Amino acid sequence: MLAVTGFTWVVMTFFSVAFIALLQQLMHWIDWDVEETVTWPWRHELAYTAFLAVTTTVILSMVDVLPLHTVGLILTNCVLLIMTTYNNVIMTLRNKLLATGWTFALISVHFGTISWTVTLLFIGYALLLWLEQLRFVPFDTHPVVTILVQVYLGAGFWVLADPTYRLQGNLLVLLVSFGLSVVACYVFTVLLHNDHVSSMDSARNARTDGLTGARNWMSFRDDTLQLFQSGTPYVIIALDIDHFKQINDTYGHLVGNRTLVSFSSTMQMLLSDVDARARLYRTGGEEFMVVLPETTLATARGLAERCQFAIRQLQIRTDDGQVVRITASLGISATVPGDERANAVFRRADGQLYRAKQGGRDRIVGGR
Repeated sequence: MLAVTGFTWVVMTFFSVAFIALLQQLMHWIDWDVEETVTWPWRHELAYTAFLAVTTTVILSMVDVLPLHTVGLILTNCVLLIMTTYNNVIMTLRNKLLATGWTFALISVHFGTISWTVTLLFIGYALLLWLEQLRFVPFDTHPVVTILVQVYLGAGFWVLADPTYRLQGNLLVLLVSFGLSVVACYVFTVLLHNDHVSSMDSARNARTDGLTGARNWMSFRDDTLQLFQSGTPYVIIALDIDHFKQINDTYGHLVGNRTLVSFSSTMQMLLSDVDARARLYRTGGEEFMVVLPETTLATARGLAERCQFAIRQLQIRTDDGQVVRITASLGISATVPGDERANAVFRRADGQLYRAKQGGRDRIVGGR
């Protein structure tokens, strides 16, 4: 009994760990949402659910190739473990339910019949996923709850399926091996998850400004270069907070930082409402750039006017209750067919910004 349990545990853990490792690699390959701007994350995760569907189908297909009763039971256990582990990793409930429904249908097809009690078990598991999504996420901060939800499905499935699948004394082996594999896979998944989060944080920190959350100069340079090389036309709006040095000198650098943060958050909220492709960059000090791919100068001018209005409405409060109001100067320029370098449009926008400041500040130059 001990040898059979150990063998079953090794086989299950091997398949599950291999799946987790491949899923992690897949996430590294296609998870482009470093700045968390994906509007419909459940669609983004469909690629991972498709990978689960292919993997579980291949594993259960091996039951037909290796028509041994015990092998079929072990592989079914693998599929249950992989599915429950997958549901720990992904974020959206919709994909968790999709993965659960797929696994239920797959097991039903391969084994010809599913009892109503097992059907109720899967429905109960779906309800637990819903509750877990509401109160117990992320999974690595609630190990007991996460493991118990997995054990509920794995143990419950074999207890209820015993009369149907003729376990012939293998019930204890399947239960113990499933429980041990759940713990082993949970630990492995947490380690990989932490590595993935660390990698994403590093990528995000390398491309964003630590104070304002806007993208930084390196990100601006890389993104505009990519647009230029792909032949995509774009417009740049250059913004500079007027008299920012005076704010620092009068109210201190803490208020200056608050001003930058308020300015950036206001601009990012406005841009997200107008165009999901628009990006805000802090390119130095109190200077920011907005990049608008495939946008006309007239449209950019209208957006600049909305930005100007929003900036004028900003109120930054000091520690002693004073209200600081700000304005900004803006310069607009677009790519032209004769541009030979990616920074040509940036230089023109910066020049327009300089003219706006020279002309009295709180004004827009360009875009007409």
